[in-house]
Amino acid sequence: MRITRLLLRNVGRRGESELSFPAGTDPKKADAYLFVGQNGAGKSTALAALAQFFAPYSTGLRARLVGPTPLVALETDEGVAAVGLDYASPPSLMFREPPRPVELRDRWPEADVVFWRPPSPFAGLDEKLKSYRARSQAGAREALGEFEWAAFAYGPARNLGSVAIPGVVEQQGSPFRFALGFGRAADSLDFVQWVANNYFKSLSARQRGEAEKADERAAATRVIEEVVVALTGAPFEFVVDDDPIGVRARFDGALIGLDVLPDGLKSILSWVADLVMRLDRIPWADPNVPLVRRPFFLFLDEVELHLHPQWQRKLLPVVQSRFPEAQVFAATHSPFVVASAADAFIYQFERGVVTGPIPANDGLSVMAVLRDVFGVKEEFSVSIEAQLDRLEDGCAAVLRGDVTRRPEVEALAAELSKRGPELAAIVGHQLRQLDRQLSRAQSA
Repeated sequence: MRITRLLLRNVGRRGESELSFPAGTDPKKADAYLFVGQNGAGKSTALAALAQFFAPYSTGLRARLVGPTPLVALETDEGVAAVGLDYASPPSLMFREPPRPVELRDRWPEADVVFWRPPSPFAGLDEKLKSYRARSQAGAREALGEFEWAAFAYGPARNLGSVAIPGVVEQQGSPFRFALGFGRAADSLDFVQWVANNYFKSLSARQRGEAEKADERAAATRVIEEVVVALTGAPFEFVVDDDPIGVRARFDGALIGLDVLPDGLKSILSWVADLVMRLDRIPWADPNVPLVRRPFFLFLDEVELHLHPQWQRKLLPVVQSRFPEAQVFAATHSPFVVASAADAFIYQFERGVVTGPIPANDGLSVMAVLRDVFGVKEEFSVSIEAQLDRLEDGCAAVLRGDVTRRPEVEALAAELSKRGPELAAIVGHQLRQLDRQLSRAQSA
């Protein structure tokens, strides 16, 4: 299944916006959609709206539904579903046609708009989404059934830690528990248990001479290690201790506990490791599909927040190449993430308006992305930019004949030139241009 469109009406600060999500052109890369814009422009709201259709609990959408007949509609290649607001007291989310006309059928004739009203929250919803939400909240893995795709959401958490476990214990809980909670903490105990289980199962299989099975159990952990190496450029591997049983990491030659890893690395592991663990534990309809080829929806809200720019610029290309069957929706404030995007689409959020899809261009420099995508035209600090503006204003006044401003221009130029070679070159060029223009004016 692919997500193809999202309609937002009276959601957050916007009246109505419709976002379309075209398919990418490179089958070796995940389709990626980047939401950019100022704080409060609606990027996180769009992510919460997308995630809500897959979550059996609130993703924060309810609080963002405002105004008359708010509506969110999701279109996939397998149908359409919509969520509105139940005007009972207190108001709650509902998947149905609201009391007043929403005109959704006029725009999307195939739409299936149905109620979500407690105590039977899934009644009437499109069967695939209904089934997914109902099964993903099952308490035990055995009760889940089989899945053709899955959905996950992450925010900028950095809380993976070191814990000791009693031994190899089969994990019975659902791999979907809080899988769509943007602000949820990664479960260190679950993760350490999963790594240790895979490690000891791989050892056991190898001792029995079952090399293929041993490699299969080690493969999922290796995916995480490869992602970290690709992002950081440093050697990385998990190390399982046996007394007491626990997990540490060997990063760039040093063996350290998970809780004392660098914050940026913990930030990466908090969602990448959690994602891979869940992908490995989900009962898939076709278990023979390799983990990295499994289809899923990934909603990311500023996960680059704690990363060095060098890692930020590698983040999206690594995710796209490692998980080519995924659809990735990411809100970001990072020009490094946007500048790295290839075979992706950009959506510029302003208050009340969304512009996109705009095809991404990884041929643009970070400075060009700052200017053209983020609307940041200034290159220096606020105080330096103010001085440059005064210099430009002074030069213009001198050209108009106000020679009394010349000393001010010279003083500003001298002060700015002391701040560094780049400013000295800019100021020197501006003064030479001023002298040429004055000379031409005197000659005329």
